[in-house]
Amino acid sequence: MFIYRCYNPPVMKTKGFFGFKHIPLMFLLVICLITFSFITNIILHELGHYAIAKSFDLDPTVHFFTSLFDDSGKLAFDLKRLNSEPVAYVQFTGTDDAWASFNVTIAGVMVNLLLAVFICFVYVHVERNLLSELVFLSFLVPTVISILINLNIFSPISDGTAMLQIILQMI
Repeated sequence: MFIYRCYNPPVMKTKGFFGFKHIPLMFLLVICLITFSFITNIILHELGHYAIAKSFDLDPTVHFFTSLFDDSGKLAFDLKRLNSEPVAYVQFTGTDDAWASFNVTIAGVMVNLLLAVFICFVYVHVERNLLSELVFLSFLVPTVISILINLNIFSPISDGTAMLQIILQMI
């Protein structure tokens, strides 16, 4: 009996979760939502930098997912490279205006923060059930992680380090 249960574990069922009856499908849905949320956070974060840089006439250029590919354009996932190069970034012409640089730098984090507030606002106004709880957590957790990663002052490629350098220049 024990061996049978190890090789054929019972399938836990839910009461009609979005049409799914099995926990593995719910797990797959959550993984897909978290992946989509991280990608959305990265894109919106960089578009925040881009919009503010454009408003200061800094001629910005957006680069998405550059550290995931090698020079020939092939997928080259390397953790060492991810720690030394950003996944996405906005490049803009140099400016001596520290206030403009600070605004461009903080814009990405502010977009992520506004997204987190929006997700919480929607959650408060939506009927709560298992689906809404999973969707809420699948979107909020990556958003909060994105905010914390970008405010990290110990990474040489984070917005937090850039903001700290700009603040020290202003003083």
